[in-house]
Amino acid sequence: FDAARAALERSLALRSAALPPTHRLLADSRHKLGVLEMSLGRPDLAAGHFGRAVEGLRAGGDSVELVATLGDLSAALIADGQLAAAEQQLSDAMQRLPRLRPHEAAALRGDLLLREAELAQRLGDGQRADAELARALALRRAAPAAHPLDLAATLAAAADGHLAAGRYVEAMATQRE
Repeated sequence: FDAARAALERSLALRSAALPPTHRLLADSRHKLGVLEMSLGRPDLAAGHFGRAVEGLRAGGDSVELVATLGDLSAALIADGQLAAAEQQLSDAMQRLPRLRPHEAAALRGDLLLREAELAQRLGDGQRADAELARALALRRAAPAAHPLDLAATLAAAADGHLAAGRYVEAMATQRE
């Protein structure tokens, strides 16, 4: 991971020297650094990278990259316990979805609904978490062939939600599915 971080940081430095601050390639480098930090369990550092990527992407208007990065920023903020900030980023991402092409929005909506469910669970709102998980699951079941791993991840999140709420039978049934 240290070698990957060093390579990404070199790439970012080179791109920063050659490109304007709002260039998509800079945002891409920052996003990749954020993903790396999340995989290492450092959501605070990841949030910084994702936040700087969002700043650059906002200059280009609504895009798949911006909405996806807002979602990743919210995940990092949730993991870091910054729930109010995560809620703001998720709200921003959800408001931008209708301005994307329908197939792009559909691909991102399920991920954002899972983040909404996770946030609701962390806020202690089990009913809202269940509702968001149900929406995500319905969306993923409607087109499971397109993204089978997305359906599997959504089912796993639903099973976790059932476990957290003490609904063991539902959790087992969801895991079997």
